[in-house]
Amino acid sequence: MRTSPTWQPLKISEKQLQKHAEDILQLDGWRVFRPEQNFSERKRKVVGEAGAPDGLYVRYGGFFHDGSDAADFMSECAAEVMWIEWKSAKGRPSTAQKIWHAAERKRGALALIAGEDFPATIDGFKEWYKNSGLMRKSF
Repeated sequence: MRTSPTWQPLKISEKQLQKHAEDILQLDGWRVFRPEQNFSERKRKVVGEAGAPDGLYVRYGGFFHDGSDAADFMSECAAEVMWIEWKSAKGRPSTAQKIWHAAERKRGALALIAGEDFPATIDGFKEWYKNSGLMRKSF
């Protein structure tokens, strides 16, 4: 007897998740930067920071909900800055990445890890972004 196939969510790679989410962010006015740690042959030194996330996102002007219980508290800022470490649903941050994110959060940064701060799916990112207070346009 043939059974009906069960619906399963589409599995996407870290790269696909990052690309789709960055397209949304760019349409909403964010600039995309990709910091990474590299070795400079010419300078013979390491450039960048160990554990730095996949993406730095900057948008000028606007408001941000600080995540407090007071849902109506919004802060005006000259620039919004967000760091995101992209992971697939099965991906896990390295120890260096966890340390980097903890240090930046302690400094007051909005530093996120897919799979920890929002589900590592396109819908998970969209839902987080919609509820963050950062979204200016509807998608």
